Amino acid sequence: TAILNTAAYPATGKVTTIHMRPLSLPERLTVAPTVSLARLLDGTAGSIAGTSPLGPADYAREIERSGFPAVRHLSGQALHDKLDRYLGEIVTRDLVEVNHRLRKPDTFRRWLRAYASATSTLAPWEAIRRACLAPDGTPWAPTTHPWIENLTNLRLIEQLPGWQPAAGDTMGFVTGQRRHLADPGLALRALGGTAEGLIGGQHFTSDLIADADMFAALLNSLAAQSLRVFAQVGQTEVSHLRTRSALHTIDFVVTGGDRLAAIQLTAAPTAEGVDVAPLHWLRGRYPDRVADLVVLTTGPRASRRPDGIAEIPLALLGP
Repeated sequence: TAILNTAAYPATGKVTTIHMRPLSLPERLTVAPTVSLARLLDGTAGSIAGTSPLGPADYAREIERSGFPAVRHLSGQALHDKLDRYLGEIVTRDLVEVNHRLRKPDTFRRWLRAYASATSTLAPWEAIRRACLAPDGTPWAPTTHPWIENLTNLRLIEQLPGWQPAAGDTMGFVTGQRRHLADPGLALRALGGTAEGLIGGQHFTSDLIADADMFAALLNSLAAQSLRVFAQVGQTEVSHLRTRSALHTIDFVVTGGDRLAAIQLTAAPTAEGVDVAPLHWLRGRYPDRVADLVVLTTGPRASRRPDGIAEIPLALLGP
C-alpha cells in the first residue's frame, strides 16, 4: 500500500489499492466447487450436492505447496528451498524495505516459528514471545511490537477478528484475534514440517498447540485463506466466534449486512456432534440472522444433513 503525494501525482483518485492474497483452493485445484458461499449467505443454497476426490493427505499436500503461483510447479526439496528463501527474505528484504533492520535475525526467526506454531489459536502475544525465549531472555516485549506491526502492514500476518453481535447483546464474546500467516504453507515451513509429517505424526516443538492438532490448525488456516478470498469477492466479512465462557466456539462467521453463515471445520471426513452443537446454539440464539450453517470436512461428499446443516468437503466450497 502506497501513500501518494496528491500534489505530485495527477492519478490521485484514479488508483485503487487491491489486497492480493495467495490462491484460494478453487484457483489451485482441478476440482470445480459445487457450493457457493454467496448462496449460503443469502439463504438460497437449498439442497447440497457434489463429490470431491480429495482426502486428508491431499489437503496436507495443498498446505505444503502453498498458494503462491510462482512455486506451484515445484515439489519436494525444490519447493522447500524456495519457501525457505522466501521466509529468509522477510529478514533480508521485506523488513528492510519498511526501514526495520533486525539486530538479531535469529531471534526474529525463533519468534516467527513460535507465531507459526500458534496458527489458528488465540495465543496472547506474550505467550508467543515466551515460547521463543533464548537462554539470554531475548526478545524483550518492546522488541517484538514493531515486528507485529510491520508484518501486519506487509500482509505477511493476517489475523482473524472475533465476531461481535449487535450493540446491546448481553452475551459476552471474545474479541481476540486468531493467529494466521498469509499462507499456511509458510507456517509449515517456518516449523520445518512437511505434508507427510502432518499426516504421519511429525513432532512439532511448541508450547502453544498440541502436536496432534497441527494438521487441524493448518487446515483451519487454509480454509480461512480461501474464505477471505471469497469474502473479498462478495464484499462480506469473515471472523471467528468464541463466547467468553468458551462454551461455544465457531471457526468462521461470514457476515453480509444483517445475515450470516456460520461455518465449522473438521479434519475428519464427516461431522460429529461436537462440530454441530455450536451451530445449533447460534441458530437458536439468532434465528433471524442465521442464513445457513455449514460444516466443512475432508470427506468425499456434500449433502444437507437431516438437521438442515450443510456438510461440504472443503474443496467443493467456492465464492
